[in-house]
Amino acid sequence: MNNMRQKDLRPAPALIEFKGMKFLITDRPSDVTIHHYITELKKNNVNTVVRVCEPSYNTEELEAQGITVKDLAFEDGTFPPQNVVDEWFEILKQNLENDNNATTTTTTIITTTATTTTTPTSTTTTTTTPTTNHHLHTIKPNKSLNNIPTTTTTITTSENTDDKTTCGYQQNPEACVAVHCVAGLGRAPVLVALALIELGLKYEAAVEMIRDKRRGAINAKQLSYLERYKPKARLKHKNGHKNSCCVQ
Repeated sequence: MNNMRQKDLRPAPALIEFKGMKFLITDRPSDVTIHHYITELKKNNVNTVVRVCEPSYNTEELEAQGITVKDLAFEDGTFPPQNVVDEWFEILKQNLENDNNATTTTTTIITTTATTTTTPTSTTTTTTTPTTNHHLHTIKPNKSLNNIPTTTTTITTSENTDDKTTCGYQQNPEACVAVHCVAGLGRAPVLVALALIELGLKYEAAVEMIRDKRRGAINAKQLSYLERYKPKARLKHKNGHKNSCCVQ
């Protein structure tokens, strides 16, 4: 059975991990191999599949397993048009968006409100012989404070950890996005390379990381496109905290 699965899913799925984000590059499944494909997806905690080739299989079984399928098809052997790039990053943010480094702290402040009443008292003058220059004051407990009303205020705050090794968008650190074209060697790797570049890698390093797992990925035209691509902080988390962006 394991040998059959390897044949059904050749070349083997490539898991790419960087700064807390995970991508699974695969070839295109079919209705015949969909069950084996789902097994592979679940093993890698995939919750979204992005297919960049023409639809060729039914998505109902994937959706029944809680896996969302998005279509971003573009021409084989080329690089993605701008609208596909925009949609790709929107999918990533919708899938993973959350301030993963935020922890909620609840602080309870109890405020005591007291009304001070001044009662006139008589003054007695006593002549004594001072022994030191210090005055000793004795404070007696005020039993009336026991009945003073209190006000309780609860303040909830969020703390953000400036973790430079983690992407600012990530709700589930184990979540993974799968992306496939026909063979998993061109269009799908290009989209993953774009994400890696936005996460801080140079294009050469991004391509090398993918090719280490997916030999022969990315052709010359696609490589030239990645070389010209300028990152635009698309995976930067904007939530009002100056240290909230973990992508450097």
